Amino acid sequence: MAKDIVGPGGKLVLGGITFRLAADANVNHGAPTHKNEAVAVSGGGNLRKMTQTTQELKSVSVLTNADELEVLRDLAAGPDDITMAYTSAAGDVFRATGFIDFEGREAESGKVELTLYPRDGWTSFVNP
Repeated sequence: MAKDIVGPGGKLVLGGITFRLAADANVNHGAPTHKNEAVAVSGGGNLRKMTQTTQELKSVSVLTNADELEVLRDLAAGPDDITMAYTSAAGDVFRATGFIDFEGREAESGKVELTLYPRDGWTSFVNP
């Protein structure tokens, strides 16, 4: 669908379709897989509570036209997992199979904020 990808993220491919990243895209990759909390216990002190979190890519900004928005809707609404790949500006590639979600499209800019949810985490192919 799109030719060259602009912005710091490099490239985003969903279901085999390349989407244009917004120039101000700030993909947050590599968040911890566990959240740590301190729980007060009787007698003083704290207990460490670890909760597993979903591994996701948040705030992935892509620029879309009306046709691309329909493709994103179909990908998000489909019952089957899709292939996802993200290439960083440094050339590192992260691949997964999973699903996506988004709220809508900004009419003025054509920007869609995606969240990508991998089923089994992201596989890293680091650029040497």
